[in-house]
Amino acid sequence: MQLLEQLWRNAESGLSAYSLVLLNHVGYNVVDFAKNMLEWMSDTVTKQFEEQRSYPFHFKKLQLCHTLQDLEKIPSPYVLLTSMPDLSCGFARNLLAVSADRAENCIIITQRTRPDTLASKLLSNTLNNTIDITIGKRVPLEGKELEDHRATIAKKQQETDKMEVEEEEEDTDEEQEDDLSLVLRHDVPIPEETNTKKSFFKQHKVYPMFPYHEEKLRWDDYGEFIKHDHYRIEEDAMKEEGAEVEKPKQAPPTDLPEEIPTKCVTSRIKTQVNCKVKFIDFEGRSDGESIKRILAAVLKPRQMVIVHGTPDSSRHLAEFCRDSKDMGVSQIFVPGIGETVDATSERHIYQVKLKDALVTAAKFSRAKEAELAGSMQLSTYSKLSRKIRREVKKNKLQCWSR
Repeated sequence: MQLLEQLWRNAESGLSAYSLVLLNHVGYNVVDFAKNMLEWMSDTVTKQFEEQRSYPFHFKKLQLCHTLQDLEKIPSPYVLLTSMPDLSCGFARNLLAVSADRAENCIIITQRTRPDTLASKLLSNTLNNTIDITIGKRVPLEGKELEDHRATIAKKQQETDKMEVEEEEEDTDEEQEDDLSLVLRHDVPIPEETNTKKSFFKQHKVYPMFPYHEEKLRWDDYGEFIKHDHYRIEEDAMKEEGAEVEKPKQAPPTDLPEEIPTKCVTSRIKTQVNCKVKFIDFEGRSDGESIKRILAAVLKPRQMVIVHGTPDSSRHLAEFCRDSKDMGVSQIFVPGIGETVDATSERHIYQVKLKDALVTAAKFSRAKEAELAGSMQLSTYSKLSRKIRREVKKNKLQCWSR
């Protein structure tokens, strides 16, 4: 949107004759939320706001539309941005059914889509043939469907009210039990003379305790119930009480319009594709040539694990890296789905525990950041594996660092 806004502001671009429109259900919210995220954007946007005090998302040329009725008020011709990119749903699918048959229109797809989507079929339709489009539409319920829906809602409401009544009765019973236990419980020790029965065993001494009443908390699927009285300010509460005394209580309005439930009805139509269809890659992904240049000139990896690609593209990239003289890759792994790769580079490192006498007798020499010492004598250690002993006997030299 920023790029298009800059192009439309440039008088030399010749695009001022076309209206720039964004059609989306949440278009207003996206732009509004983006204004509060300036600290997460690029340095150019941040400096522009700090120096010029201009919001980067305060568009002058881009017009926001929320519904198709808002779009009808925009003068044509216009450049329309809408979703979804693969034409699976949304305004883009609905507008395609009414605009694809006009030769003066042009549809630009900005992302690669899956093979089974409507956008892929539109790109592959080079002969301007007809395509089938399934359109969904919301219609209000009528007749028996509306009665059944209301009966279902009423049944659910009765079950909810019944559960609330049962919970209130349970809470009331628990509170009564707690109150009864508080009445029977002593907060001071009972004198010994009041006890008529004496036990042979030593009795536990009772200490004075203050009575404590534990309030039962009520919960639902969204957490604890909020008591609004705990968050009210006394002044506001006094004003509300005074207002209630002055003004009599008004009955809630009963003439509110009832929200009519709807259902989705799909229809399949055939549309002749006479408009132009273009593909402009705006995904922001690197293509094959860019990846090859980055690997050969910048990264130059020694080992590679190629994942997240088609088998043909992964195999082609692996062959390029093997044949490249500038890279010098030693190992390249192209695992399939579910395969594991052992890419450990340090495979010949062993941990050896040396005796203190051997370490103190060794003469270390400094080599850059490490200290090395050599011994021409072969010592026998019971904890050394046979493989390490074989390597030591073969080289007749033992080196270690500290």
